[in-house]
Amino acid sequence: ETNRKEAAKRYKACQAIQEGKSGLRRRDFLLSLGRPSSRGKRSRKSGEESRETGKRLPAWIVALVTFFKHHRERLTGKEEAPFFHRMEMAESCSGCGVCASLCPTGAIGEQQTENRVRFEWTSSRCSGCRLCEEACPEGAIRLSPGFPVRNLWEETRFILMTFHQHHCPECRQEYRSSSSDAPCPYCEKQKELLEDVSRILYG
Repeated sequence: ETNRKEAAKRYKACQAIQEGKSGLRRRDFLLSLGRPSSRGKRSRKSGEESRETGKRLPAWIVALVTFFKHHRERLTGKEEAPFFHRMEMAESCSGCGVCASLCPTGAIGEQQTENRVRFEWTSSRCSGCRLCEEACPEGAIRLSPGFPVRNLWEETRFILMTFHQHHCPECRQEYRSSSSDAPCPYCEKQKELLEDVSRILYG
């Protein structure tokens, strides 16, 4: 109920922004749900996959995975199920976590330790709604149909990306990067702005 009310508020706010346009795009609404004010409310457990409460699997997924489990002796495991998807995540991923926060079934999981964040993918939980693909700000997610049935009945989890979690001692902002010694993007942006102002004032 709380999530529904929050989504309704964000929908109205996004509608107001889009008032001058032809209509509210689905992508705009999904991106508004994944902004920091919404992502900050996600529960994160150290060393555990952060599955949000209320994320349920559709009945057809449960039925099919159960079917594969019960009849796996008749299968080689190499067969592919066309109604399940495989996911690819490009290097352009920034680790913002919008995909994990929007996934309605918890197929994309965010596992956080003290200084690492890992995104995992479980195909047996994916309903193929493509919300993650559509809402990704970097366009880093690609879904394609067909997945080996062995990975479905074993409910295999695949590691998509791993990021380092940083805390800047100067601006006290948290950020993620693929490198352990990446500079703070907020401080770098501030330096660029100061340099631009200096050039304007002093040439």
